[in-house]
Amino acid sequence: MKTKVVIAGAGAVGLFLGGRLIEKGIDVSFLGRKRIRDMLQHDGLSLSEGTRLPQHVPTQKLDYRIDPEIIREAHWIWVTVKSQSTEQLCKEIAPYVRPGAHFLSLQNGIHNGICLRQHFPKHSVQSVVVPFNVVPIGHGHIMQNFPVKIIVERNPVPSGKQIERLLTKASIPFQMVDQIYPIMWGKLLLNLNNAINALSGLSIKDELSYKCYRRVLAACLEEALDVYDKAGIVAKTPIKIPIDWVPSLLKMPDTLFNVFSKSVLGLDSNSFSSMWQDLKTHKKTEIDYINGEFLKLADQFNVPVPTIRHLYDLVKSCELKQSGSPDLPGDAMIPDMDQAA
Repeated sequence: MKTKVVIAGAGAVGLFLGGRLIEKGIDVSFLGRKRIRDMLQHDGLSLSEGTRLPQHVPTQKLDYRIDPEIIREAHWIWVTVKSQSTEQLCKEIAPYVRPGAHFLSLQNGIHNGICLRQHFPKHSVQSVVVPFNVVPIGHGHIMQNFPVKIIVERNPVPSGKQIERLLTKASIPFQMVDQIYPIMWGKLLLNLNNAINALSGLSIKDELSYKCYRRVLAACLEEALDVYDKAGIVAKTPIKIPIDWVPSLLKMPDTLFNVFSKSVLGLDSNSFSSMWQDLKTHKKTEIDYINGEFLKLADQFNVPVPTIRHLYDLVKSCELKQSGSPDLPGDAMIPDMDQAA
């Protein structure tokens, strides 16, 4: 049976995964913005992965649309829009979703799968955690710095095996799990670095090489873990390190931490958070779906989270100013405790 995949909201992650599918002969179309369509028509798509040489997907193999009617053809709809755009996407594609189509949500945040199920209650929806960072480096070139497995919510129905066959054919490493939410909550913890990276103006590697920024992240994680404890939330980090260890690791001297990060995290100087990219291009960020998620829980369970809240306010200020990253030093990201109290 022929399988048609439509990547809905195809930015960097969508282009990278869709390109991998195309390389293996899978029928893929992209739904997204005119700017990206025009770039691909001019440059094609190039994919880099770790030490692997770039693989080029020529223009004639790329079907990038801006009309949601392409959804009519989809057996699989892979949703890769930012969390703040999920509701709008659902409304745009609803008239075109065929009976029996399957959804994958490959997004940051916690509630995107719920949103999709509310709009499409008769369709299969599986949430996916994407633990890696991909970076658009210009002219249709997308780079994944550190290959790791995506983590996919298992579908108990007989047709649930289809996604396993599809990912295996595409040579995309994956792990199936029965309980995706602990891993999603764990990924949300790691995403707390997105705001720090965006505000620093540095690559993730350079940002984390300085203890002044790492201590901000350590404070965020300690606050977030207090929130989880009070809320009764179980989190499993998608990296092979117990999350309780991470704040202490972040407080190591720069020399020791940089050795650790090179061997475990595999970062390089081209990695920036998607939030930094959004500030750079004057777009609305996902701060409400990362730091904002912790603020809601903190208010509900009366847990102080001054660092998470301060970073939220700083990013919101940058969104209003539309002036890109403010290139803040780490000390500027530590809240004034008198004001925080």
